[in-house]
Amino acid sequence: MMRLVLVAFTAMHRERVQLNHYQLSDLTYTASPQQVLQRVKSAANCEMILVKNADQIVGCFCLQGAAAPCEYGGDAHHDLLLRSFSIDERYRRQHLGLTAMQLVPGYVRQNYPEIKRVILAVNHANVAAKQCYQQAGFRDSGRRNLGRRGEQLIYERDV
Repeated sequence: MMRLVLVAFTAMHRERVQLNHYQLSDLTYTASPQQVLQRVKSAANCEMILVKNADQIVGCFCLQGAAAPCEYGGDAHHDLLLRSFSIDERYRRQHLGLTAMQLVPGYVRQNYPEIKRVILAVNHANVAAKQCYQQAGFRDSGRRNLGRRGEQLIYERDV
């Protein structure tokens, strides 16, 4: 049985090697771990979060604060934007995405005590992701955004 944890990326050699072997062929609605790392390096207030089972990376995403949540109707002081969530293809169909998203509020409370809400944008056509987020307690805010692949629904969850 898998016991998932969320941990901040630390740039350790083992993490870098595992990310180089991360399997993600469909980038229609997300970014690769390497693209997430580039965002973290270039964007302010952005942290890469690893989804781990024991010592194995099974997923990742980034959390971005400051102005990023404002682009989606959020607040710069009390919201975080969750973006580029993915699960390594070798670990799909095990409900790891749902479990990881259920862990987000606790991770945020522990590491970002000033944050009250997590916001994310999901493409209207990404049915599996919408179901995952909803089952994890995210709700459709009613706000919409035009993303690179069309309309995005803005979901949010209090922490």
